[in-house]
Amino acid sequence: MSIQATLYLMTLAISAIISIALALYTWQQRQTTGAKLFSLMMLALFGWSLAYFLQIISPDLASQAFWNKATYFGIVTTPVLWFLFSLEYTERKNWITRKRLIALFVFPVITIFMIWTNNFHHLFWSTDGKLIQEGGILLRSAENGIWFWAHSLYSYSFILAGTVMVFRALIHWPSQYRGQMIWVLLAVFAPWIFNVIQIFK
Repeated sequence: MSIQATLYLMTLAISAIISIALALYTWQQRQTTGAKLFSLMMLALFGWSLAYFLQIISPDLASQAFWNKATYFGIVTTPVLWFLFSLEYTERKNWITRKRLIALFVFPVITIFMIWTNNFHHLFWSTDGKLIQEGGILLRSAENGIWFWAHSLYSYSFILAGTVMVFRALIHWPSQYRGQMIWVLLAVFAPWIFNVIQIFK
């Protein structure tokens, strides 16, 4: 395995460890505003990082395809959890009702269904995929279908909405809170930067 591949795997492993550590720590502080949602978001990021790590170390296409699908449990839930966290953390918790909460997760649930049944309709990936060599790592590569782009639009809309809320709050909040929220923004954006790079190759 190349140095580049080793460093990439180490980065993913560290990301997973940090995510689960933050999930456990913030859950212990769950009485604090936004702590429960932040903990769930970190748990989703942990699942995403772990599944992606297992995908990369898998030697064959079938195993890579399985773990690639598994990454989406974290990928589809993270944007909605970030949006909900942003609402609560910026004192808009009253917006969160049971009906709205259910409605927000309908599309992610449908997306998970589309991913795991893709072989029957090819709407999420238009091809079954193949293994390609990238920087000493074997990666599954597949052409994205129409539902993939619908999912991307849905997800990035919630990321943008949550980020705008937090950014606006940063401007008006006392300076002692700004450092904390900047770290929160960086924590959420790190995996999505990798995701954008992967999508647009």
